[in-house]
Amino acid sequence: MSAEDGSARPASIHLLVGVAGVVSGAFAAVAYYTDLRVLAHSFVIWIVLVSLVTTRRSSRQAVVRAIIALLSAVLAFYLGKNVVYGIKYPDAPPYGIDLPTVGTWCVLAVVAGVLLGMGFRHIGDPGWPGALATAGAAGLVLADAYRKGGFVVWDRPLLPVVSALAAAGLLLLGGRTRRQLGKALALLVPLTLLGFGIVSAPDLIEEILL
Repeated sequence: MSAEDGSARPASIHLLVGVAGVVSGAFAAVAYYTDLRVLAHSFVIWIVLVSLVTTRRSSRQAVVRAIIALLSAVLAFYLGKNVVYGIKYPDAPPYGIDLPTVGTWCVLAVVAGVLLGMGFRHIGDPGWPGALATAGAAGLVLADAYRKGGFVVWDRPLLPVVSALAAAGLLLLGGRTRRQLGKALALLVPLTLLGFGIVSAPDLIEEILL
């Protein structure tokens, strides 16, 4: 394999990761103006996205991919909200883009990309590091669902159901054996409690800064 071939492959993968981020952000932008709006206000889409692109990668690969995915998602979401608003309300004044807000979330995306990339890359690994990463990802999803309204399925079922399915999928992704799955399940409750503080932090930081 030539040097050019070796450099082309990571570049193409990074492009695909960026596209995945853009698609997720665009979906959230459209959902923001529909009955799916609760998904646009949750982190479930991006937790799953980062988990998938970083699983069993090296530290460098995981961090780079996570940052690309999250930055692409943030920019696509805020730009997409502006575009969809203009289409949905053509006679209304321009929505505009709040640059300080976008900038704040871009910084948070980079920080989250580093932290989640370093952690989620162990999803699927054997032993307690893999179980910790798997339970951490699933716990963040469940914690975020609780942050956005709890687990009352009969009142607003969309987010609890989607989050439960996403958490189950992450547990299966990381729990490649019954033993490994059991370890992840044993850690799920404490990491969900810890995850609640983590998923609540970005909104608190945004309120303080803006």
